[in-house]
Amino acid sequence: MPEKPAGTLYRGREGMWSWVAHRVTGFAIFFFLLVHVADTAMVRVSPEAYNTVIGAYMDLSNADLKLVDNATKYSTEAPDITIRTYNTMNNVIISVTYKGSGMINDEQEKIFDQFYRIPTGNIHNVKGFGLGLSYVSDIVQRLDGKIQVKSEKDKGTTFEVIMPLKNKQDFN
Repeated sequence: MPEKPAGTLYRGREGMWSWVAHRVTGFAIFFFLLVHVADTAMVRVSPEAYNTVIGAYMDLSNADLKLVDNATKYSTEAPDITIRTYNTMNNVIISVTYKGSGMINDEQEKIFDQFYRIPTGNIHNVKGFGLGLSYVSDIVQRLDGKIQVKSEKDKGTTFEVIMPLKNKQDFN
């Protein structure tokens, strides 16, 4: 029987999964503690600011996920989605672009209306109720932002969420 190596180095033999679990758990605990320290520091500055920032983050995350979900649904082939973020002097812009079915100008004006779905005749390849983009628009407007759409039929669509940068004084 071969001699077992001394020490705790990972060798890929028996105990491999417990070693992996140990490392992953250690990293997760470290990350949790790091986030907790950042949270605590933020709450000390201003609990109201903390709640506002976390609430806005959650809402904006949901809106962005909805845009990516739509991009996946309306892509004609394998989804080719590009997400970009960039700053201007007073705004943060989140852009979601995908190649897909696209829209004509008349449809672009209505897609943020509640329950509006682009007419497809008797073909219903995409499931939904026409609430997603209305939800995104409501969140963006509630956070003092705006959303724009640029699209070409049968080529693709770009959604831009434009959010104003806020100063620390805006949270007090």
